[in-house]
Amino acid sequence: MSDWLDRLRGVVRSHDRVPDTDQSRAVAIALAERVVHPSEGAWLDAVAATLGGDAAASVDPRTLEHLVVTLRAPGYYADLGDDEVAAHRAFWRRLAERHPDDAALLAHHADVELTLGDPAEAIALFVAAFERAPALFMEMGWDLEDAAREVGGELLFRWQLQLLRALITSAVEHGDVGDWPREVYGELLEEHADAPERLEALQRLGEQLRRLEADGELPRAMVVRRKRRRAGDGGDADA
Repeated sequence: MSDWLDRLRGVVRSHDRVPDTDQSRAVAIALAERVVHPSEGAWLDAVAATLGGDAAASVDPRTLEHLVVTLRAPGYYADLGDDEVAAHRAFWRRLAERHPDDAALLAHHADVELTLGDPAEAIALFVAAFERAPALFMEMGWDLEDAAREVGGELLFRWQLQLLRALITSAVEHGDVGDWPREVYGELLEEHADAPERLEALQRLGEQLRRLEADGELPRAMVVRRKRRRAGDGGDADA
């Protein structure tokens, strides 16, 4: 699937910058004060304290943007020692646990785990975030195929379901992903042909594709490829 995933990255939606808030300005100040703290952990504790301990007080989008731009800048993690890595993992875990309904925070926690921690835990967190808020896949899900395949099993399949849902959504909203939803649907039917429960889940999405075709929201030219037959199986080599 990687070939069309590379092409699909050009379809990912962009987002306008959201305005600053009292919370985001306070966090921005705390993030700028790294030099006054004796350690990375102490600094991150101060940033977390600025956000408060009230789970009801959500982390607004501009605050999250400040956190991501500062704490997850390209190359930032390269020079961190073990204690600093542990502090960053704990910081994002604490935020995600404090705000369990915030799928965006969960996804960023997952991304930190993927970089610094346990890839299997990261994929589990990513999938949980995408299942809560499917639109997040447009921002953070496309590049996870290799990691998901390394983990394999049910987590890979759940990621694949989110991928297919995102492709269908993109086809409806943008109209510029060609036959990719049907192509991927066909590939997944082949990959999971021996797993009835997975086929059932996939076929529900196949029904959605057919309804969208019937409603005129997707072109009827899209076709599901039949399962490839190996040479000598008595059928077509490819359909």
